[in-house]
Amino acid sequence: MEIKDIYSKTQKFISIACSLPLEDVVVENQGKPRDLKPYISFYLRSFRSISQPIVRELDEDGVQTIITPTVCTASFKAVSDDLWEAESFLHKLRNAFNTELQNSIFNGELALLRVLKSVSAIPTEVDLQTEGRAILDLELNFNVTTKDNVGMIEKI
Repeated sequence: MEIKDIYSKTQKFISIACSLPLEDVVVENQGKPRDLKPYISFYLRSFRSISQPIVRELDEDGVQTIITPTVCTASFKAVSDDLWEAESFLHKLRNAFNTELQNSIFNGELALLRVLKSVSAIPTEVDLQTEGRAILDLELNFNVTTKDNVGMIEKI
């Protein structure tokens, strides 16, 4: 799985798990105007390999395929005008990682490794109104596939 696939599949997963339209699930830090509430934003960070490659194959054309176990931190933030709605979204999301929905979206290529920060409410004052916000941090485990044309000495 490539990292760009993780972003698109995570967006779809959040949309289905929280019953939100796809446009209400956004990637954080995109430098665009603020979305209409309610919405969930997320970003992935701290990508790191956790072992040596588990697969290293070379085909007859000289293309090497390397599969490396990797983990990353996924940070989610829900924003809503209703006080409990933001927390509710993230609880639904957290629980969806233990259902068959995870396998149907990620096809068994990504799994929840552990919860780094449970759902936490952060009510915030915005224009003299309380805005419901909640955050959740998860550590996700997946395999990164890298293809590299190393060439074959017989074909040079």
